[in-house]
Amino acid sequence: MANEEADLYLTELRKLRGAAKDPDVVRALSGEIEKLERARSLAELREIQSAAKNPHVFSLLSSEIEKLEKKQEVVSGLVRGVEVKKEMMMSVSNHLNV
Repeated sequence: MANEEADLYLTELRKLRGAAKDPDVVRALSGEIEKLERARSLAELREIQSAAKNPHVFSLLSSEIEKLEKKQEVVSGLVRGVEVKKEMMMSVSNHLNV
């Protein structure tokens, strides 16, 4: 059931992104879609890992999950950095326009 809801939510986000005219909205929706897809991939890997009977397979999946989680942390940090820079640029722009 949760996968079906996630599919519907992702479909709606993609429709909104396709209809959006504002580039900032398109970027925000794209970022949200990417986050959800990454989270979903991790969840699927965890499901497979929990069903793995072979210790070697379990270990390999654990390693892959750990790598993906680290990448996700890096991407989240980069996104936060971009958002902060954007806010700073808008603040400077507003200050200069005053």
